[in-house]
Amino acid sequence: MNSSPLKYRRYLVLGIFFFAASTLIFGAIRLQIDEPVDLAQRAESRSEKLQEISTYRGIIFDRNHKLLAVSVPHHSLQINPSQLLHTKEHWADIAKVIDWPVIRLEKFINAKNARKGEMLQRILSDRQIEVFRRLDIKGVDLMPFQKRHYPLGRSVSQLVGFTDRNDNGQEGIEKAFNQILAGKTGKRKILHDAKGNTVKTLRVIDAVRPGEDLRLSIDSGVQYAAYRALEKAVIRENADGGSAVVMNPHNGEILAIVSYPSFNPNESSEKKAGLYRNRAVTDAFEPGSTLKPFTIAMALQSGQFLPDTEIDTSPGYFDLGEDRVSDPVNRGLLSLSSVLTQSSNVGSAKIAMTLPYGDLWDILESVGLGNKSGLTLGGESSGKLSFHSTWEPIEHATHAYGYGMQVTLVQLARAYSVLANGGWLLPLTLTPDNSLFDKTRVLKDDVVMDVREMLAKVVSEGSGKRAKVEGYSVGGKTGTVRKFHNGAYSSERHLALFAGMAPAINPQLVAVVMIDRPKNKEQYGGQVAAPVFSEIVYESTRILGISPDQPGTFQPLSPKFADTNIIEGQKN
Repeated sequence: MNSSPLKYRRYLVLGIFFFAASTLIFGAIRLQIDEPVDLAQRAESRSEKLQEISTYRGIIFDRNHKLLAVSVPHHSLQINPSQLLHTKEHWADIAKVIDWPVIRLEKFINAKNARKGEMLQRILSDRQIEVFRRLDIKGVDLMPFQKRHYPLGRSVSQLVGFTDRNDNGQEGIEKAFNQILAGKTGKRKILHDAKGNTVKTLRVIDAVRPGEDLRLSIDSGVQYAAYRALEKAVIRENADGGSAVVMNPHNGEILAIVSYPSFNPNESSEKKAGLYRNRAVTDAFEPGSTLKPFTIAMALQSGQFLPDTEIDTSPGYFDLGEDRVSDPVNRGLLSLSSVLTQSSNVGSAKIAMTLPYGDLWDILESVGLGNKSGLTLGGESSGKLSFHSTWEPIEHATHAYGYGMQVTLVQLARAYSVLANGGWLLPLTLTPDNSLFDKTRVLKDDVVMDVREMLAKVVSEGSGKRAKVEGYSVGGKTGTVRKFHNGAYSSERHLALFAGMAPAINPQLVAVVMIDRPKNKEQYGGQVAAPVFSEIVYESTRILGISPDQPGTFQPLSPKFADTNIIEGQKN
C-alpha cells in the first residue's frame, strides 16, 4: 500500500538520470562532429594575417643621369624584451656590438613599458649586421628599411628636399613629385606559425607598384658651381643670404637653382625649418634697376622711341606732388640707350610717363612678372604686380625702375629669357627635353636685339663691368634695392642684384644672382652680385661646352671632364 510513492520517486530519479545522460551523449556526439571543424577554422584564422609589401622609392637624377637622390638599404636593430629575459647570457654580446654598457641594456629590457619591436639602433654597420647574424639571438631582429641619400648634399638641399623616416617627401622635389617617386605599397595575406614566422604567402591582395625614377633638367656640375660661388660671396660679403638661378632661355629648362645658407639633407641634426625654403622661388622682392630693360623695351615697342632718342634728366630729379624721383647725380641729356647704361631713375620714369599707364603694365605682365613661373615646387610666390588702374602717378614712375612691385628670382630669370631668346615667353621647367612647351611672342625681335646691345654696353662700359666673363660677350643689368624696414626704405639694408645672359650676341644661358643685405663696405649690385654672376657663367660655359664668342681666348673644356674640374673646386 505504501509502495506506490516509492515507485514514482524511482521513476522520477531514473528519468532525471536518463535526461542527463542523453544530454551528455548528445553533447559528446556534437563535439565530435561539429567542434573540430569550428576549431580548425578558428586556428586557421589565427594563423593568417595581412602583411604590407614594401616598395622602392624612385631615384632622382640630373639631366646627365647623375644621382641627386637615391634610397640606400639599411638595417635597424629591434628587440623583443620578453624573449630576451630568457637569454640573459647574450646581453653582454648585444651590448658589446652596439657599444652600450651592459647595465644600460639591462635597464632597457626590464623597463615596464618595453615591448616587442623596441628599437635599439636606427642604422647598423655592415660589421654589426654580420655579427648579429652569426650570433642568431632569439628576440633580436634585424629590420630592413630604405634611407634616402643625397650625393650633392648642401648644394641641392632646398631644391631636391628630403624625406621622413617613412620615405615620404617633406620638401622640394621629393614633396612635389612624391606620388610619382613613392610608388604604392602592396598587401598580401600570409600564413604564419606560433612564433610569427611566415610559412607561406596565401595570396596577394594589392599588387606593389615601385616608385618611378625622375630625371631633372638640373646639371649637377652647374648646380655645384653656382652653389660654391654663392656660398663664397655670402660669406665674403657678410650677407644674410642669397640665391641664384641658371637656365636655358630657349626651352625654359632650369640648369641650377641654389640658395644659401643651406643644410646637409643627409644629417638630421642640420635639418632646421628656417633653412628649408628655396629663396629663389619663395622670396619676393622689389627688383630695382634690373627691371629697367623692360621699360626700355616698352619704349621701343611703342614706336615712339628709338635707341638714340634723347631724354632730359636735368637737374637730376623731378617731383610728383610730395614725392621725388631722383638720380645720384645730374646726368643731363641722355639717349634711350644711355638711360639704361647709366641706370637713370629719372630717365626711366620720364620714358614711362610719356606713355599710358597700361603700356608699362602690359610689358611687365607679358614677360611673366606677377605670375608664377610654371615650376611645380611648393611655396612658390607669385610676386606682386597691381593692376595699372590702381596706380597713382608716383607708382607709375617707380614701377619704371623696379619699385612698388615684387618679383621672385625665378620670375626675373624667366623675364630675362624673353630678352635672350628673341621675345618669346616660355614656362619654366625642372624636367629635361621640354620640346612640347607653349610659347608666346611678347616682344618684337628687333626690340630685344636693341635691348641686348644696350645690356652688353652695361657690362662693357657701365656698372656691370665685374660681370665680364673671359672669352664671352655678356649682357646684363645691375640692381641695388633699398629694403623696406621699420616703415621706410633703409639706407643701410640692400639687396644686391645682377641679371644677365651669355654670350650676349647669341645667348645660351641666362643667370640671375641676388645677395641679401651685404654688410661690408661694398653693397651695390655691380660690386657684390656681378662677380658672382661672372664666376657662375665662367664655370657653366665650360661644363656645358659653350664655345667662346670673343677672339683670342681659350676653348672650353669637354663636358666629359667639366664636372671633375669644378667639384675638385660700380654703383647702380
